[in-house]
Amino acid sequence: MRELAAKADVLVEGFRPGTLEEMGLAPAILHARNPGLIIVRISGFGQTGPYAPRPGFGTLVEAMSGFSARNGFADREPVLPPLALADMIAGLYGAFATVTAVTRARAWRGAWAGHRSVAAGTDHFDFGTGGRGVHDHARDQTAGG
Repeated sequence: MRELAAKADVLVEGFRPGTLEEMGLAPAILHARNPGLIIVRISGFGQTGPYAPRPGFGTLVEAMSGFSARNGFADREPVLPPLALADMIAGLYGAFATVTAVTRARAWRGAWAGHRSVAAGTDHFDFGTGGRGVHDHARDQTAGG
């Protein structure tokens, strides 16, 4: 993997935070061999913060964002979408972050793009949170708010 990353333009990973570091592939190590490497890290709740260690799944994002609760019928359980909607949105955001970082790398040496699936889910599925996503509430919790 190190040899591949030494020649690559982009590395995309979707591990739980800390896994890349446990493998001896921390961004600092990879950038030491390839300063122009763009590292895109897609995780459920981001690389830092109180929820970072938690695994993220599309169904969880759809539930935490309120999307599933707003679908279906009032007298029945929430309804999930018939496809991996949150996962696809996370992938779309990751792809957009990658293209943006590659474009900006023409002026910068190396870049880092992080993406939280829950952030993407709540940005798109902001139901009943007053315009504030789950990531805003989690940040407020850690800031004492």
